[in-house]
Amino acid sequence: MPPSIDWLDETAINQSYQGLPITTHCVVMDSLPSTNQWVAEHANHPTPLLVCACEQQTQGKGRSGKHWHSRMAEDLTVSLRWEPPKQRSKETPTLSLVTAIILARWVESLTPTQECQIKWPNDVLVNHRKLAGILLEQINTRQVIIGIGLNVAPIDDKQLSHIQQPAIALRALNNALPNRTALLSSLIGAMNHGLYEFHEHGFEPFHQCWKKRDTLLDQCVVHTLGDRQKTGVARGISKSGELILERNGTEETLCSGTIRLLSTGELPDDRNQ
Repeated sequence: MPPSIDWLDETAINQSYQGLPITTHCVVMDSLPSTNQWVAEHANHPTPLLVCACEQQTQGKGRSGKHWHSRMAEDLTVSLRWEPPKQRSKETPTLSLVTAIILARWVESLTPTQECQIKWPNDVLVNHRKLAGILLEQINTRQVIIGIGLNVAPIDDKQLSHIQQPAIALRALNNALPNRTALLSSLIGAMNHGLYEFHEHGFEPFHQCWKKRDTLLDQCVVHTLGDRQKTGVARGISKSGELILERNGTEETLCSGTIRLLSTGELPDDRNQ
């Protein structure tokens, strides 16, 4: 007999949120083009932390216009709409990094023998394979959307062929994990407490957590922004979340763009600067 489908239970999820520091409500949809789009369309919902999850996302976005693959009732695809406090408005761009750290800590609590890495600005990796991705979007002058895609069920070779980079799933790390409903409840609880920590203390405590999980630290990397590339050595992140890139003995900070490790045998090429 084939295994039963691991559907999300909206009622059980919302019942689990009692007592959280930020009042939260979750809506579960069968299929959506984009959970980020759904919460943007419901920006006026009165709940301080509005969450939308769906069984399958058909037009999910990653950073730099990439597509996020979503499997029906096998992964967690979720977006949170939140209004950071005014005193944290200058730190709002760091929320993608904050989310990556929250996710990494949460995964490590579920799989104590594993250690997560984070690839600036917001990819969560295990054994250098992508477990989760994050997309942060500002929808008005006050509110942000945090989109999270997390691989849960093991990924077969056919599915891997559609993904642009090495990937891994949560159940490949620990097959004894609870169902997706319990996992989503736990994840949103972790996000709730993490966002409240940001509310109270800003980015500083998360900055302290970054270094031991920074997969790019002291590595030769290629930074791409539009049609321009530059190479250098990654030296961590600044206190405001920018990547620090050392080039020819001088450090500069980068606030956007994509980063990849310099391949073995690949020569630095700065001709497009």
